[in-house]
Amino acid sequence: MRLRNYPLLKWLLVVLFMFHYMNGVFFTHVHVEGSRFVTHSHPYSNAQHQHSSADFSLIRSLSLAVTIAFAIVFASVFCYVMQIIVCKRDLFDYIRFYNPLAPLRAPPSC
Repeated sequence: MRLRNYPLLKWLLVVLFMFHYMNGVFFTHVHVEGSRFVTHSHPYSNAQHQHSSADFSLIRSLSLAVTIAFAIVFASVFCYVMQIIVCKRDLFDYIRFYNPLAPLRAPPSC
């Protein structure tokens, strides 16, 4: 999927990123749960709002999922860049032009 074919999608991703970034900058706050501090952000906040232990578990799970996704993307990009630098060729060129049926020949004619 090429993003140049979907100009609205490009702007939607930019707006989504800006909302996520501003949410983290302007609405971050800390809760004390037992002996742990839980830091998170959401766009609504009043002085006395509370979260249940299920909410904290969800926050923890979502943070872990985002961290793992970021690590996978970072590792993939790093491996791709290292492959280009070390091998001096593009991996996608190899995949695009690889044809497992290329060594076969046509059947003989009578």
